Amino acid sequence: MRKLLKYILIVILAASCEEEINWELHTKVSDILVVEGVITNERAKHQIKLTRTVSNLNEKPEPVSGATVTISDQDTTVILNEFPQGSGIYQTDSMRAVFGKIYILVIKTPEKDYSAEATMASVTPLDTLRYSKANEKEDFFTLNPDYDEDEPSMTEYLIDWSHVQGFTDNGSCRAKIIYYNLNTIDAGEMFRPESEKVIFPAGTIVCRRKYSMNEAYAAFMRTLLSETEWRGGLFDVQPGNVRTNLSEGAIGYFSASTVISDSTIISP
Repeated sequence: MRKLLKYILIVILAASCEEEINWELHTKVSDILVVEGVITNERAKHQIKLTRTVSNLNEKPEPVSGATVTISDQDTTVILNEFPQGSGIYQTDSMRAVFGKIYILVIKTPEKDYSAEATMASVTPLDTLRYSKANEKEDFFTLNPDYDEDEPSMTEYLIDWSHVQGFTDNGSCRAKIIYYNLNTIDAGEMFRPESEKVIFPAGTIVCRRKYSMNEAYAAFMRTLLSETEWRGGLFDVQPGNVRTNLSEGAIGYFSASTVISDSTIISP
């Protein structure tokens, strides 16, 4: 179905014309809180990162220090501690999220209080890792991820060939790739710009971590990717605000994800 829609969009594009529009942009400095945080079913120290928005390209965000941050469910409330001090990164003690509960994030700053809630979505099993030869004459390979799944998800690939004979462990023999499957009929996703391919030799170890995405987190990622990784394709969207599940005055995301993982040794 997605492939058929892709062909239909190509026909529409070929039959359409473009009109140049000059937009007059008015920017202003804002004091919006930016929240980044995901808790998972893994027992670990999870973190919430707090910063302020920036007004200039490549400007370093200012961390929000000294806030009171808690995560609660129907039974318990966890108080997060800022570590290291002044970093704007708040960590839980060792904990794990559970499917079926509603998690409520509360952030208290001297200026304002903010909140968000999240539930954990289930995750579909990992399929067999797909890869193919990058060069017919040598044993070098590249990944072939499958985007056609039933549920939105994010899969992180950690690729390591530093141990393979003939390669040096100097940091250049490792790579990290993240693929998003948002399960939407979205022209920006289907016609996204070609991403750089990582080429690796036989014997490489590929570790995968797949995260489920609830509806709110998938909506956030869709609007974020439309403004970043998907921009420059055939169907760019008009710039706009990124979706969020945070209360007024804050942007970003707070989510709960089910995580599954596996590892594969690449064979010729």
